[in-house]
Amino acid sequence: MNEFRHWTETARPVWEYLRKVFQTKEIQVNEFGADLTVGGKNVEVKSCREWIKDAGANGKRRRGRFHFQHENDAQYIVFVLIREDGTLVFKTVSGYQYKLKKGTKALPWPDVFAPGLGL
Repeated sequence: MNEFRHWTETARPVWEYLRKVFQTKEIQVNEFGADLTVGGKNVEVKSCREWIKDAGANGKRRRGRFHFQHENDAQYIVFVLIREDGTLVFKTVSGYQYKLKKGTKALPWPDVFAPGLGL
C-alpha cells in the first residue's frame, strides 16, 4: 500500500532547489522511509502554508505547521514554507538536528525558520 505523497515532493521548484543544494541531478522518489534519495542521501520533504484557516478556531487564521507521522530517519529534512503569495521558502537541516520529543506530531513554521527572515 502506497503512503500519501504531498505535491512538494515532486514539484519542479523543489527538485531544482535539491539539485542546487546537494549538487547532483540524481533524485529518486522512495516507496518507503524517507521521501526521496538525492545523490545517495535520504531526504524528507516537509511543507506547510504560511497561514491557514483553522476550523477548530471559528475559521480564524493561524500559522501553518509541519506534520510528522512517524519517526524520522532521514539524513536531511527540507522544510518548504508556502507563502501567501505562492512563493516557496526553503530550509535544509540535518535530520538528526530535528529529533522530536516523544509525542510531538507537528512544528509551527516559526519554530523551524529563524527569526528575522522577513516572514
